[in-house]
Order: sequence, then structure tokens, then C-alpha cells
Amino acid sequence: MRQALKKVGNFFNLSRWESNRQSINRQTFFGIPSAADAAKEFTPGDRKQMLRLGRYLRDNLGVTAGLIPEMSRYSVGTDLLINSATEDSAWDELADKSFYAWCQVADVQGRFSLGQMVDMWCQSMLCDGEVFPVMRMVDDMPRIQTIYAHAVEGSDDRWVDGILYDKNGRPRAYRLTSGQRLPASVVMHIMEPRPNRLRGVPGIAHAANNLFDLRDILSFEKQGVKLNSAIAVVLKKQLQGNTTGNRFIGRGSESISGDDILTLESIVGGGNVPSIGPNDSLDVHRSDKTSTTFQGFLEWLIRDTAIGFGVPYEFAWNAEKMSGTAQRFVMAKAQRRFSQIQYTFSSHLKKIRAWYIATEIEAGRLPANPEFDSCEIIWPKKATVDFGRESREEREDVAAGLRTLRDHFGDKQKDWRKELEQIAEEKKLIQDLGIENLDTKSIDNPDTIDE
Repeated sequence: MRQALKKVGNFFNLSRWESNRQSINRQTFFGIPSAADAAKEFTPGDRKQMLRLGRYLRDNLGVTAGLIPEMSRYSVGTDLLINSATEDSAWDELADKSFYAWCQVADVQGRFSLGQMVDMWCQSMLCDGEVFPVMRMVDDMPRIQTIYAHAVEGSDDRWVDGILYDKNGRPRAYRLTSGQRLPASVVMHIMEPRPNRLRGVPGIAHAANNLFDLRDILSFEKQGVKLNSAIAVVLKKQLQGNTTGNRFIGRGSESISGDDILTLESIVGGGNVPSIGPNDSLDVHRSDKTSTTFQGFLEWLIRDTAIGFGVPYEFAWNAEKMSGTAQRFVMAKAQRRFSQIQYTFSSHLKKIRAWYIATEIEAGRLPANPEFDSCEIIWPKKATVDFGRESREEREDVAAGLRTLRDHFGDKQKDWRKELEQIAEEKKLIQDLGIENLDTKSIDNPDTIDE
């Protein structure tokens, strides 16, 4: 009996939590699926539909067409720097020279550098939710092939949406739409981790409906604006037959009578009104589009999209109304999001570099080094609005020993070892040339000069 009453209570939603109670005009809870495992919550059909919508909106709406590449530029950029960090500086120099030469033609098709591919991978991760770089040997040289989300699929008793897992849930193989199966050891599944998700969720999923609404509303509003702009004047008539002579504006001696429609050419030609009825009136048409309420509604839709991507609205769209303090807060918040994306890519980029270096060592083109996989990634410069002020404070921190030169040059996407070697070489050259009136202490990295 108690169990039956409990079921009745659950059916009628007798909960002490307000969030679980039905609100007026809210979608019924019966239409919301219950919590389940990842394979049931995020089905292959759901993923394909969101992938299709996401790519369409990325290509046809400026909000997403601009936001996704911008986030990638600030997160990974295209000038990729991954430097060796072993205790053997001579070996580091050899390894870096070999690695950066390979980066220029890392693509299996020979079309893109590794830096360009990483930029494309980041954009694909943000839009599609995931991307699958594959490490391959082509003519005895390591190359990277990019497999996009739509090309990995297929489900049966063993495969879950294109991926074969072992009993512990680790991927063992990937199946492509062409039927090819790739071992997990050569495939990197780049996606932002989400609890209980096996495949990447497109970043645009949260805002797809809002973005389609934004597109439709703007389309209708533009039609309304054009319609209002096409109407120059309005003739208001009380009775059909109460006019004498010409009822509309004419061009010079030319008259327009009857029920002909008044056109803009008739007015521009030098309008006159010979005669209209005593109860008629001729009003200039004024458009009330677009209203501030409408603009605020559009702003909310864009805010919802930007926040879902993890960046402030002011970074994504409009920061002109913000003060200096607020701008710093926005850029700092956006930078945290970029750092999160960088962390997602770090392990994959280090894996690619270690794979290439190991291949070169095995082929005898590089000497062996037990620390061959030790490296550091130098990411793009951090987003800021105070280049001059921050550069000045950073120089003071370096001079006081509160900040290392490694961090100082790393923030500018430069190798600190190479920069110090260059500075030492320049100072030695100045001494060798006997230049005495040049203050070498003032020589600093050009990027740190106040703008």
C-alpha cells in the first residue's frame, strides 16, 4: 500500500522541491528523458543531428562563424611551439630543428603544417564536439591524418557509435564509414571531457534553437524594415469618390489619376498635389523599426550562445560600453576558458611530438636520449587590454626575481633559452665592436616595450 501511494505521489509530482513542480506554461516533465547511461542519453542519432545543425549554423551565422575561429586563435593559434626540455641542450637543439622542419609538412596530404592542423582541430572540437587525428607512416615518414566526427560511426553488439571498448571502458578501435578499422594506439580522440559521455557533444548544442530563432527573427525584421522603407507617403481617404482632379502627387505637368499606385519616382520628380478630397490627408510614413526591446532580445540570444561556449558576451560580440576594470575582468575570464582548451590539447600534442622523435631515433636520424619525450608547449600570448602596463610590471617582477625568464618569454610564445642566447650574443658583439655609449642594460625583448 505504501509503495502504491508513493507511486501516486511521484506521478502527481508531490515534491517539496519547487524545481520539480510543474509551472505554468512549462513543458511537461513527461517530455524530458530520465537520467541514463551515456549510450542512451546521447545516441548516435542525437549526435548526427546536432553535428548537422552545428555545421550549418557555423557556416551561415556570423555569431558562430566569428566566435569559433576567435576562440581557437586565442587558445592554440597557428604558430605552434613545442620545445625539447631535456638536460642535454645540444640534443634539444638537434631535436627541435628536426621537429620544426617536420611540422611544416606534417599533414598526410602535404597541405597543412602541424600548427594549421591544430587550429583546425580546435575549431572542429568547438563546433563538432570532437576530432580524430591519426598517426600514420607514409613512405617511412610520420604523417598526421585528420578524421572528422561524421566519419566515425557504426553500432552493433560490440561497437558503440563507431568505437570498440574493452571491459574497462577503454577504446580499443575506431570504425570509419568507409569500413576501415583503426587501432586506438594510432588515433587521438580530441574532445572536451564531459561526465558520462563517450563521444564529443557539439559546442553549439546548447544554443541551436536560439541561433535558429535569431536567424529567423533577423530575417523577418529585415523584411519589415525594407517594407517600411519602401513606403514613402500614405494617402488616407475618407470616401472613395470625394476627390476631384488628381488624387496623387505628380511629376511636373504629368498627372496620376485613378487607382494607380504612387511610386517613389513620382515624388522625386518634383511632387505637387493639384487636388485631393476635403476629407483626405497625405502623411509622410515613419518607420518604428527596430525597437530597443527588439535589440535587447537579440542581445540576450547572443549572450546565451557566448556563455554556453564559455566566454563572456563582451568578448564574443560587443565591449564598447565597458570600463577598463570591466574589460580586464572579461579578458581574464575568457583567458581561463582558453587555458582550459589548452589543457585539453596538451597531452595530444606531446604525444605527437614524442611519436615523431621516437621514430627519428629509431631510424638513426637523431641520437638516443632517455628523456626524448620531455618537452614544453608555448601557447599564444595571453589575452589582455593593458599591454604597456602589464609589460612594465612584468619587467619589474623579473628584475626583482619574482618571475622567471622562462615564464616571461613563454607568455610571448618565445623560447627562453634562444632569447637568452641571442641577448648574450648581442652584448658580446657590442663589446667586440668597442661600442661604449650604448646602454646594454636597456636592451630588452621588443614585445615588452610599452605601446
